Amino acid sequence: MILKSGEMIQVTEQPTWLSDSKLSSVQYIENQFSIISEKTWDIRVEKYTQQIREKGYFDYNGWLFYPNQKVIQDTKKNKVYNLDSIELLKSPEYITVKEKNVGLGSKLMQSLVGKPSIIITRTDTDVFFTLLKHFFDLSWSH
Repeated sequence: MILKSGEMIQVTEQPTWLSDSKLSSVQYIENQFSIISEKTWDIRVEKYTQQIREKGYFDYNGWLFYPNQKVIQDTKKNKVYNLDSIELLKSPEYITVKEKNVGLGSKLMQSLVGKPSIIITRTDTDVFFTLLKHFFDLSWSH
């Protein structure tokens, strides 16, 4: 669970020496989080779709996503990627942006000095992946 401040809270079931399993408490918290996510869905989606209507893109964790042009932009590196020229590799908390058809010299430079470009996906994860599917036809199998 991610708080508005960006702090991540993880709830796990873990019995201790002095107490039994707290599985029912964990399930209750997970259920409440699910209810909150469902009830805030429309508001969270509207935040991004309003940006698309007004600006032609939506901003997500330092990246701009342009549905009409099918491009994304890393605002930190000020680099624009056409979706046809990249692979997006999904991990549990981020997506790695990997350029296709990169020359040997560029690959060597990246491996020596560059960190891979990543999109952190811990905020509005459910909404973000729905937007990627809807506007960019991007999805991953589990």
